[in-house]
Amino acid sequence: MFNRLAPILLLLTCRAANAYTGNELYTDLRELRKITDGQPSKAAINVGKATGYVQGLRDMGDVIGLFCTPNQAPLSQVIDVVFVYLEKNPKDRHDTALILINHALVKAFPCPAKK
Repeated sequence: MFNRLAPILLLLTCRAANAYTGNELYTDLRELRKITDGQPSKAAINVGKATGYVQGLRDMGDVIGLFCTPNQAPLSQVIDVVFVYLEKNPKDRHDTALILINHALVKAFPCPAKK
């Protein structure tokens, strides 16, 4: 099990200077909300980046057991969970998006304890 978690733990502790930050993710997800509400946005490519980033980390985290999103939970619900987490934790948005998405999803969708 540790062999599967080691690369992820390493990623979670690394902070590259050019990493996608929580501030950038929050801005991009706000643009997604504008588009969803029918408002125009000039940041469609950033919305796609944010959506893909959340989906990729969701898939990875589910596979290795960091969190357990319900199978029936659509991506839009997962994005809402991440957005609300970022909205409620502005003091942490300077951190990497990878870490913040992980925090949000672990809190919202913990895996059941193994017997």
